[in-house]
Amino acid sequence: NLSTNSMAGKILCTKNNQFWIQLRNEGLIVAKESGGGMISKKLGSVNGLASQTVNCFAEDQEGVVWVGTAQGLSVCFSTNNIFNNNSYSADYILVETSDGYVERLFENTNILDIEVDEANRKWVATNNNGVFLMSEDGTEEVLHFTKENSPLLDNMVSDISILDNTGEVFFVTGQGLCSYRSN
Repeated sequence: NLSTNSMAGKILCTKNNQFWIQLRNEGLIVAKESGGGMISKKLGSVNGLASQTVNCFAEDQEGVVWVGTAQGLSVCFSTNNIFNNNSYSADYILVETSDGYVERLFENTNILDIEVDEANRKWVATNNNGVFLMSEDGTEEVLHFTKENSPLLDNMVSDISILDNTGEVFFVTGQGLCSYRSN
């Protein structure tokens, strides 16, 4: 399903033996082995992704794939159904704002990385809003680190890495590397 003009990036191998492949400005492709060959399905904004520009993805402890794009977050539940359903669509997490409105979680936010810790919480790195630690289902903000409210060096965080055995979380920022000891 790839044209010769398509450029692939990161690859995620999931627990259900799927390959999630990032495409430059074309969404992503999900592929799996079938009958001695490969089958694949392209997912993009027509399938519920917040943007065609996919920056990152991560599989959580429940097999749900969280996709960070240039325009927000999309969540792919029931990934085993991707190839069984012609109308498969990613979902959004809806949250209520302090003024009572309901909006998409991270709507219009450029998400650069997502990591999942041992408690199945999601660490979300953004282009200019620091780092968010979200609850397991994504509906609650547990922590929000910015350079203004924490020792985070810069609000642009391009990468997160977690040492599961110690709980230490590392942040790569535009101004250098820093870490946080999580619980």
